Amino acid sequence: PQSLSTLVWALAKLSRRDLALFGKASDVAIEKLHRFEPQDVSNFLWAHAATSLHEPKLFEAMSQSSAMKFAEFNAQALSNVAWAFATASISDADIFESLGDAARGKIHEFEPQGLANVAWAFATVRLDDSELFCCISQAALRQGPGQFSPQALANLAWAFAGRLPVLGEEGFRLLDALADAALADLAIFTGQGLSNLAWASATTLQQQRQRQAEQRRSEVSVPALSSSPHVRLLRAAAHELPRRLAAR
Repeated sequence: PQSLSTLVWALAKLSRRDLALFGKASDVAIEKLHRFEPQDVSNFLWAHAATSLHEPKLFEAMSQSSAMKFAEFNAQALSNVAWAFATASISDADIFESLGDAARGKIHEFEPQGLANVAWAFATVRLDDSELFCCISQAALRQGPGQFSPQALANLAWAFAGRLPVLGEEGFRLLDALADAALADLAIFTGQGLSNLAWASATTLQQQRQRQAEQRRSEVSVPALSSSPHVRLLRAAAHELPRRLAAR
């Protein structure tokens, strides 16, 4: 299993989509799943998802296999599996529930990219785990948004903005910090990354306005949103995105 998973992982890293080889590898893997170690599972699923070779029978077999003992997976392997299932558009509730349980227990082991991948995966398949998202938020703030790659930062902002109604203050704190970090150098983001950031900031502002309206009804003093990093980010993105399009 290790040599098989290493082979498909290497091909995926080289962007080689050998349909015949990947198909044969899947057939062999399904027969030998009971011998797969966590890293083998992680590499194998990641490779198929990264090359857009989403073989339903492989993911179904993996999801039902005893090899999916997530308590034995390290943080990187959990991140890869979550990303692979979401990329393959497979929203297996049992798999993601088990992934979430394992990820919460190992949240301190995750690198920034892994945190972003897990959040993106849960948001993509539209499975809510508020406790997991709170753990990710705390870990991301502890590590510092400046430690995230541009893509990871944009994906994390996108994932959290869509869950603000259930995350509350924890989500707002992280999104404010992500917007501040992004504003330091918007030029390093891709067009897709800028679009994700703009959407996240627009969504955050909408939620903040709703929250302020509720606070005013309760006669609570609220700060103006004009100084919000999301306002500044939207203004900067509105200037940057047309320039990028014109340069194509």
